[in-house]
Amino acid sequence: MSTISKLPSGNYQAQIRKKGIYRAATFASKTQAAKWAAEIESQIEGTGSAGLIAPPRGLMISQVIDAYALLEPKIKWGRTKTANLKRLSKEFAAVPVRSFNQVHIREFLDKLTKSGAAGVTLAGYLSTLGSVLGWAHHSRRINIDPNLAKSAKAALSHTGVKTRGKQRSRTPTKAELAALFKHWKDKSEQLQIPMADITTLAIETGMRLAEICHLLIEDCNWKARTVMIRDRKSPTDKHGNDQTIPVTQAAIDLLKSHAGKRSDGRVFPGLNHRSVSARFTRSCQQVDPQIIDLHFHDLRHHALTNFANKGLSLPELSLISGHKSYDMLKRYVNLKAADLAKKI
Repeated sequence: MSTISKLPSGNYQAQIRKKGIYRAATFASKTQAAKWAAEIESQIEGTGSAGLIAPPRGLMISQVIDAYALLEPKIKWGRTKTANLKRLSKEFAAVPVRSFNQVHIREFLDKLTKSGAAGVTLAGYLSTLGSVLGWAHHSRRINIDPNLAKSAKAALSHTGVKTRGKQRSRTPTKAELAALFKHWKDKSEQLQIPMADITTLAIETGMRLAEICHLLIEDCNWKARTVMIRDRKSPTDKHGNDQTIPVTQAAIDLLKSHAGKRSDGRVFPGLNHRSVSARFTRSCQQVDPQIIDLHFHDLRHHALTNFANKGLSLPELSLISGHKSYDMLKRYVNLKAADLAKKI
């Protein structure tokens, strides 16, 4: 039996309960919802032992993508994935789910390549598409191959396309950091952003810039010298991924000074991480001589490398950085042979 109800957003939700199977989907119009419900009910009658439903006639890949996109408020992914979903929906607007295959994906990838997109960009789209197909197959029980995107990515590697970005090893030198701190001291009256303190915190903690800007006073334990990072970035699901990390006394002292007498709220109220990043890049261009190809995120590499040089183990480093695997962690720890030679 199916029911169709209008949501506060103006969309229509169709729900089906039949033979112990529950399905629900949201549509822009009541007509679309009713059509989907009728087709799904018909398919449930012929559902196989695997419990998969053949895609209803007229169901487009773009509709599946748009339905998946409605999960964003719950999963809370980033702007890149949102943009990818919009592009994929537009690209496959006229492709029925029943006939969707590797050829459609290949044509899309060829179009991106001709427009100048790099392998990393192609991989990003395939990752997003893979999430959609996996959700449709496992969650909505639609009979569609959840590994289509994964197979397309494997095909790219066999044609020589590099789907991983070049490992970055740039870290600031002592002279570059000294030049930046001097620049900020000289411009202190003009700066509305405490660049010196933000940069010091990045070096002392290994935290990402957004993590520093969003840090809450109530998540700082002055006595234990720890801070909790809420919804920390994760390759799977950052929502609810709260992590507590140890920090240096120098970091605690800086955080305390900015918290002042306040007991809650952001340590740096009103600070936008994109504005800080832009200011950092602009500062690199304003010092003499200019600092070439240095990004704020490189400070995270610098910090983790410093921690590794102090003798911290991999488990200890991963606790600070938040990385789940050694492969990802080692991309941030830029140990030099000359430094290791001094220890052996």
